[in-house]
Amino acid sequence: MEFMVDDEYELYTAMEDQPETFTIDSDQKADWALKVIKQETEESERLLRIADEHIAQINTQKEQITQSLENRTRYLKSLLHQYFMTVPHKETKTQEQYKLLDGSLVFKKPSFKMAPDREKLLAYVKANNLHDFVKIKEDVDWAAYKKECEIVDGKVVNVQTGDMLPEDIITVEEDPGEFVVKF
Repeated sequence: MEFMVDDEYELYTAMEDQPETFTIDSDQKADWALKVIKQETEESERLLRIADEHIAQINTQKEQITQSLENRTRYLKSLLHQYFMTVPHKETKTQEQYKLLDGSLVFKKPSFKMAPDREKLLAYVKANNLHDFVKIKEDVDWAAYKKECEIVDGKVVNVQTGDMLPEDIITVEEDPGEFVVKF
């Protein structure tokens, strides 16, 4: 197959239909391939920008619908709350409820939860000799120990001791190389 820059589209189409018939064996063909990849990437990015704009418009419409619903029902909810306060209703530890045929009027009671500042709480517990409430987490300093190890023939070896570490302690995972085209 004779390669000519003017016949790029036909070549590209032929390459897609019969990928085994086209090879890149020259700088000119490689440069052409980069050009096609760049064009395809730019086109995809353009389409993705359009899609993002549509998504933004739809999200804006969703927010408007939600706001409109809130505006239209706020008054009725306030009237229902006033009514709720005048009728006898079931009360539990966490809420009060009045059942109707088409739903329930529910008042969820305020609740409180604790949100500690962990560092300050730890200092307080230590300062007050409350050691039963201190957790001590033991862990390997992997960053330091890793410097002592090398991979030799697919096995992890401690270079200081010469010991080979069992595979169930440290496994060797291959990070396959990646071919990247940069522009």
